[in-house]
Amino acid sequence: MSLPPSTDIVIAGGGPAGATIARLLSGLGYRVVVFEKRRFPRHQIGESLTPRILPILDFLGVRARIESAGFLRMAGHTVCWGSDQPRTSYYSEDYSRRGFQVWRADFDSLLLQYAREGGAHVSEEHFVKNVMLH
Repeated sequence: MSLPPSTDIVIAGGGPAGATIARLLSGLGYRVVVFEKRRFPRHQIGESLTPRILPILDFLGVRARIESAGFLRMAGHTVCWGSDQPRTSYYSEDYSRRGFQVWRADFDSLLLQYAREGGAHVSEEHFVKNVMLH
C-alpha cells in the first residue's frame, strides 16, 4: 500500500458519504486518504433516490455522470409497509419529476472514482481498526 507522506484527513469508508466528503474536502485543498475495507465494485442492495437528490448532485458536480450512467429513472414509488394495501406516490402530477433507481455497486464506484479524480487518495481492501489521536 502506497500512502502519501502526510495527510490532513483520514476517512474510514468509501461508500457514498465517505466518497462525497472526500471529494469536497479534497476540493478545498485538504490532503485526504480514504480507507475502504472492500474492493469496489462491491455488492450493496439497490437504492431509490428521489428528485430531491438533484440539487445535491449539482452541488457536487456529479449530476451529469449519474444521469448518463444508465440508472432506471422513476416518476414515483410504491410502498408496502404497515398495511396490506400498497401506496403509490408520484413526484409530480405530470410525472415529469424523476428520481433514480441505482444499482449501488455502480453508484458507489462512480462516487469513489469521482473522489479519486478530485484528489483524494483511496486505499481499498484496508480497514480502520482503531484511531489514535496525537
